Amino acid sequence: MNKNGSKWIRPEKRLAIYLRDGFSCVVCGKAADDGHVLSLDHVVPRVDSGTNDSSNLVTLCCGCNSSKQHKDLKQWLIERDSNTASKLYARIQTQVAKSVNVAAGKDILATRKNFALAV
Repeated sequence: MNKNGSKWIRPEKRLAIYLRDGFSCVVCGKAADDGHVLSLDHVVPRVDSGTNDSSNLVTLCCGCNSSKQHKDLKQWLIERDSNTASKLYARIQTQVAKSVNVAAGKDILATRKNFALAV
């Protein structure tokens, strides 16, 4: 587990990736709106030279993230269900190719902070 917790990525970039992924797990579809806790994980793990670039980060629910551990996403999907892995991985690759709007994440966080100060 990363000793830095969520501090390895700027909050506005984290939020922008959650926005890109619709605030739902890209694997099972569990959503924050339904009370599920979400996290970010690497498509290619850092231990395998994966980066913190948004194209290498996906939103996962805690259950999927815990199950995946430090495995490569594609390999984990195959282990999980070899019949659907290729189709799901292709969909995820399309998802991560979308640009993230870090400015929107920053604006949302600024609004939230301003609201908290006003209350």
